[in-house]
Amino acid sequence: MTYGRKASIVFKTVGNQTNVNLKFDTEDKNPLEMQIRGRQSILDNF
Repeated sequence: MTYGRKASIVFKTVGNQTNVNLKFDTEDKNPLEMQIRGRQSILDNF
């Protein structure tokens, strides 16, 4: 990611489903909750 922030994504198969675990360094321009909703929106539309 830009500005030295880091992110990791782990995909894990559970039965016939896939769990996605996303961890990311937050940024200081937007509130944490907004950042979480934004990442969740991306995953929901993946």
